[in-house]
Amino acid sequence: MIKTLVKKQMAEIFKSYFYDAKKNKKRSVPATVMFFVMYAVLMVGILGGMFGYLCFSLCAPLLVVNMGWLYYSMLALIAVALGCFGSVFSTYTGLYLSKDNDLLLSMPIPIRSILVSRLASVYLMGLMYSAVVSVPAVIIYWINAGITALSVIGGIIYIIFISLIVLTLSCILGWAVARISLKLKNKSFVTVLVSILFIVLYYVVYFKAQQIISDIIQNAVVYGEKIKGSAYIMYAMGRMGEGDVLAILESIGVTAVLLALTYYILSSSFIKIATSSGNVTKTKYQKKHLKTKGLFGAVFGKEMSRFTSSPNYMLNCGLGVVFLPVIGIGIIVKADSVLNMLNMMTDGINGGAYVLLCTAMIFAAAMNDSTAPSVSLEGKNIWLTQVLPVPTRMFLQAKLMVQLAVTAIPVTFAAVCIVIVWNGTIAESLILILTPMILSVLFACFGLTMALLFPNLSWTNEISPIKQSLSVFVTLFGGWAYGIIWPVLFFLTKWPYGGVSFMLLAVGVSALIALALYIWIMKKGEQIFKNL
Repeated sequence: MIKTLVKKQMAEIFKSYFYDAKKNKKRSVPATVMFFVMYAVLMVGILGGMFGYLCFSLCAPLLVVNMGWLYYSMLALIAVALGCFGSVFSTYTGLYLSKDNDLLLSMPIPIRSILVSRLASVYLMGLMYSAVVSVPAVIIYWINAGITALSVIGGIIYIIFISLIVLTLSCILGWAVARISLKLKNKSFVTVLVSILFIVLYYVVYFKAQQIISDIIQNAVVYGEKIKGSAYIMYAMGRMGEGDVLAILESIGVTAVLLALTYYILSSSFIKIATSSGNVTKTKYQKKHLKTKGLFGAVFGKEMSRFTSSPNYMLNCGLGVVFLPVIGIGIIVKADSVLNMLNMMTDGINGGAYVLLCTAMIFAAAMNDSTAPSVSLEGKNIWLTQVLPVPTRMFLQAKLMVQLAVTAIPVTFAAVCIVIVWNGTIAESLILILTPMILSVLFACFGLTMALLFPNLSWTNEISPIKQSLSVFVTLFGGWAYGIIWPVLFFLTKWPYGGVSFMLLAVGVSALIALALYIWIMKKGEQIFKNL
């Protein structure tokens, strides 16, 4: 029974590899093999190669100072972090809040079998991610330090130990996520916030990685002594990888205790969480006046609700909302450095730095492209927009206004920050504020135009129109290409009249193009939308 349930769990995880939901049929064997080859290339080739290079950079220098255990300890932390991140959300949905919980619990299947099968799938997912780090770490150590019977046994137990730690932490974190999710009213914003925090953390670590590695190698002995004194478990984990018998026995004991506690806690709380439907609040009726919305307000509210209710939609089509304030704050904090760098890049060309500042905001504004997939997201329900007593053009105007509404405040904030730093004339300040606003209107109209020209209404997963549609591709990269054109023209022509006049020209041309696109949308585009 457990074997069958584990097979079912893994089939659900890799369902898209075997089944084409769009065509509603099983994929061919070559197609399935191709998907698994691509997954292997990503996990083993790219991620494994990246962490393998990190292991190669750390191993030899640390072995020279007899700190092989510190090498294993650092890689263990990275493996645990990657394993937890890769499996915690599958734990959250697969273990606690799976959609088939009620079905399985209603069948004559022991709860123990259900729980063990779910834990097995969580373990395998965590192992896939943690092994991307732990396996290269062990192999590179064997290559540099040599292979002995104890180092082989220690290395294998090291890999297993890390995967079991990942299982324990994933269950704890998944339990926390499941408990919190049952109490949240709007989970979309929490998902977006966590994703953005992870992206920020990733880039901070990425840009600091070389400095961190150099610092660790140069001060390995000092850090090693601190870890021995205050974090013995890390020291023992590193010694286990090297093949220390005492460390191996200690790790096996700790693992057994952790697994027993994890299973005990889960078995006592599994039923309660798995059958929970969240908080149901009781509301007392109160007489109040209902405020009705006009036609446009109702349609706009519908479009905005679609945007804010989908984490995929917000993350992929609204990142400019995050990057624009970051640009503004970054320029204020690093004002002198930014201006000096821009002056060096422009080699003293009159107005060059000014043009590049405007271009930076144009690029960030282009990352907001909610109009590009908006038509395709209507999907099979597009007929509703065609039968409701609402003018068709009002639906199109609402789609435009959603992008402008989510872009207006951050783009204005970034522009004001740049104006403060630039400290130029009134004309320069006005153009700085006006440029990203007009370009935002242009990008909104351009995205909606592409959405009408390249609709995809036959999707089964919203990620298809949001990330994989031609309209989004053309809108995003077309917006960036348009942003590049203006500084390129400025520097190629060596514009003699300064940056303000040039950006005024750019704003004027962009406004005319935006107007032309809007007129096309309200006439030709409206007819296309009616006939979809």
